[in-house]
Amino acid sequence: MQMMRVRIKETGQVTDMVPAVARAMILGGTAEEVKSNAVESMAVAAAGERAVAPAQEPQKKSRFSRK
Repeated sequence: MQMMRVRIKETGQVTDMVPAVARAMILGGTAEEVKSNAVESMAVAAAGERAVAPAQEPQKKSRFSRK
């Protein structure tokens, strides 16, 4: 089956879709057809450091105590 490459306008994601679904999204205004065969990718910068909190002990609550 021939797939259509579309870009979802809301997220910018480029994906291959079934032609009927792609046409419906294009006509609905939520997607646009991508004509080029170039592969598009997006990289996310890696986190340099990770914050780690020290281990915490739960507070001890006494049950059924009257103060």
